[in-house]
Amino acid sequence: MNNITNEIPFSYTLKTDTIFIDATINLTDWKGDEAINALNKVCYDLHKGADGISKLWPDVSVNIKLPVNKQ
Repeated sequence: MNNITNEIPFSYTLKTDTIFIDATINLTDWKGDEAINALNKVCYDLHKGADGISKLWPDVSVNIKLPVNKQ
């Protein structure tokens, strides 16, 4: 992302014919701060808490469900 490559820890499970992969990434590790700030500005009122503060967190959960064909 943004021409940056990072290794991230992940876990996986294999169930019958499907692999499930789970990871969490932090967008700041890929210089995503500017995009997060721009999105927060556009969605300011939608993300405002009871304290009146609007903030988007840079953490993103990644979940992949990958079917496996046995040949």
